[in-house]
Amino acid sequence: SGTKDVPDVKKWLKTLESGSVVGIDPNVHSVREARALRAALSEVGCSLTSVSENLVDAVWKERPAFPKTPLRVHDIKYAGKTVADKLMDIRKTMADNGVQYLVVSSLDDVMWLCNVRGGDAPCNPVTLSYVLVGENDATFYVDVDKVTPEVKAHLDEASVAIKPYEEMSVDVRTAASQGNKLWMDIDHVSIAMLEEAEAGAVEAPKNAKAARADDAADASAASKIEESKAVKEGTCPIPIAKAVKNEAEMAGMVEAHLMDGAAMAEFWCWIEKEIAAGRAID
Repeated sequence: SGTKDVPDVKKWLKTLESGSVVGIDPNVHSVREARALRAALSEVGCSLTSVSENLVDAVWKERPAFPKTPLRVHDIKYAGKTVADKLMDIRKTMADNGVQYLVVSSLDDVMWLCNVRGGDAPCNPVTLSYVLVGENDATFYVDVDKVTPEVKAHLDEASVAIKPYEEMSVDVRTAASQGNKLWMDIDHVSIAMLEEAEAGAVEAPKNAKAARADDAADASAASKIEESKAVKEGTCPIPIAKAVKNEAEMAGMVEAHLMDGAAMAEFWCWIEKEIAAGRAID
């Protein structure tokens, strides 16, 4: 909480009466967050459950509409690498890790992978979206009203399909139900996505599960941890890929630092003049 004598959420939850049930919107809590809340509650005999409707949304009658800022293509002269090439590299990493799908949920990772930029947040060129990367396909989930003809053509060139944002969870469940293993970063992927994958794994035919099982895995242990067949939990490979800058990206970083440096110099000059003039700075 940051306020003296005010407990944080986990400490406060431990004050609840034993047997209490706490509901969360699974779409807005990461897997790790949800597990931490569940662990805190279990210590005092309470439990955590996912609710189908966000109760804040139910009472927030005058909530502003979600932004509709159109997407734009991040030109290759700035990206330095095509979407197709990025997908090829990511699929190599997926194959090395024995997974058939990668769930990409961090907005900056989505923008980097698709070489697009959005405008949903001030001073941050991202848009609410997901990407599901398969062995032979990739899908960008977003408000389709934001997709311009230029962006569609750009993604078509890389064989990236476009679907409504809400369909991501359906496709995750379908992929798991077909016996596929999905890679999820539990620090960024919502507990809702994990639950969909686990539900899909339960629906998968036994022969599909067996076909996808790790040859080196112990069969009895795998049967006790059903979600291990549906989900590989691990750090998303995209941040590491982003960290290896190509020539175009390095040139962009230099240009950005020059622009930032000029802005900071102008700002400090203004402060010095204000102080010299005896004016207060709030």
